[in-house]
Amino acid sequence: MLENAGCLKRFSQGVLDRCDPGGFRQKALRLRQKAKGRGLVERVRCPSGAHYFIKVMPGHTLRTRVRNRLRPARHVERVSRILSEASIPHSEPVAWGRLSSTDSQPSASFVATREVQGDRLDLWLADPKRSHEEIARVAGAMGRLFGQLYKHRVHHQDPASHNFILQWSDSDTPEAALIDLEGLYPVPIIPRSALLNRLRRHIEHSMKKLPAHLLGEDNPAMRQAFLTAFQQAAELKPEQLEPLAQLLEEFRPA
Repeated sequence: MLENAGCLKRFSQGVLDRCDPGGFRQKALRLRQKAKGRGLVERVRCPSGAHYFIKVMPGHTLRTRVRNRLRPARHVERVSRILSEASIPHSEPVAWGRLSSTDSQPSASFVATREVQGDRLDLWLADPKRSHEEIARVAGAMGRLFGQLYKHRVHHQDPASHNFILQWSDSDTPEAALIDLEGLYPVPIIPRSALLNRLRRHIEHSMKKLPAHLLGEDNPAMRQAFLTAFQQAAELKPEQLEPLAQLLEEFRPA
């Protein structure tokens, strides 16, 4: 049984009734070895047959050990509540726990969240069959998600493309979902410089995943889709988008 059974029950007693929390712990122990001292998220299958995402967060220093001991449950629970109230798709937390240190591994905490069905953004982008039209539709989905986060003052510290899932319905336009809640921070205000910095990181990381034949061709529809969706979701005036438009122009092929 996990050390934090009380906190686990606070997340979802129903899930614990169907899925032995010891399964989470054993999978987190294996993931910690694979992580090699860094935070890592992986999809796992529990004894019940259900799939979840587990993130392991090693604690190498006193600061990270204290943070990992006190923060994960409260933090992801609060972030999930904010996202749910804002109707932002995300992987909902179901459990968390701590792993003691060993001779070869630091202590760590882990968070388990429900699986989100769909395509991981980085893997979807890497498909050589992608067209400019498909990329533009996905850009619109990402613009809408980042606009929602901005409107509800949630800062994404690590917007790399592997931290997003594309969910497809009957339409050709997907909905983007979040799977790494530990990297999200509710804040009183998101400065423009911080917003542009994180969006630049997201765009750079995403473009590295694109097939080579798409990188050398301009795609104005992609930029426009991102801008329009961001503006609508964030409820901004057109003139407030100028800094973002300038950022997107930086990635126009030479």
